[in-house]
Amino acid sequence: VAGAELVTQMTGKPCEVVIDPTLLLDREAWRSIGSSTPLMSRPFCLCYFLGGFEGNWEKAREIAHAKGLPVLIIPAHMGDRKREGIVPDDIGPREFLGLFASASYVCTDSFHGLVFSTLFQKAVTVFERFDPDNSASQNVRIYNFLTMFGLTERLCTRKMLNTPCDTSDILYSLIDKEITVKREKSLEFLHDSLQMVESEVSNNDR
Repeated sequence: VAGAELVTQMTGKPCEVVIDPTLLLDREAWRSIGSSTPLMSRPFCLCYFLGGFEGNWEKAREIAHAKGLPVLIIPAHMGDRKREGIVPDDIGPREFLGLFASASYVCTDSFHGLVFSTLFQKAVTVFERFDPDNSASQNVRIYNFLTMFGLTERLCTRKMLNTPCDTSDILYSLIDKEITVKREKSLEFLHDSLQMVESEVSNNDR
């Protein structure tokens, strides 16, 4: 949304907003790609952090402890391999999807971590990867997604790390319907746009 507004300001032309490409496939399509390991045979809290802010890690472990869940970490950086709960095997796309599909709870500061948590209907707490007071912050995609699907209460900002956050189950029925509507609208726009380009190319070749 913010990107579309910027393009409109720069060009003076309207810019269509479509959903992230990962949302163009539904839950079952992604589930069919994922693979499982023995690690997924018991309940666990999945942690996937692209940032290194320790306050987020501490809060994630606090949430996992309150839920009575062991922590399972997908490492994003070499330093993560020193953390307790690291996934012992190598993680590729199939294992990545399988972990999100099997998690009992998810803690993440990743936009796509949030997307797959939502697609797989997981209870999730989302953290700010970037300092929100920094002008270079890139948190806006997460903010937009949470607002778009009515999940703003799942955000644990840096100012909230010392207070309780919402860790309840999420009622996904309405969210699923909204995703479906936006998916169909986005696919229609992409289809029409490609047809328009194809028509222009054909006319130019004549």
